[in-house]
Amino acid sequence: MEKIINRIQKNCEQTNKDQISISLALGAAVKNEENEDLFEIFELADKRMYQQKMSQGKKAKRKLISNILLSLAEKSHEDNFHIQRLKEKAADFADYLKLKT
Repeated sequence: MEKIINRIQKNCEQTNKDQISISLALGAAVKNEENEDLFEIFELADKRMYQQKMSQGKKAKRKLISNILLSLAEKSHEDNFHIQRLKEKAADFADYLKLKT
């Protein structure tokens, strides 16, 4: 299962070459015994997905902010002072939304 999850994540990362990035959390569990409760298998997969989401959440947020700033720098002919002000406004907005950077 790990190989499949890693392959899906790798394909998403390669797709993220453009300005649009995909953030994705996956969790998997396998029912090995006939008497195992299917609900417990789903709960285990959900728990693993949530753990992955928590471990990758900060990285995804940093990447998103970085991509936005890079896009602004590439498309804007403004000076560095203006770009710095935009960074500060973006950070203020992230604070307002209670996003941790």
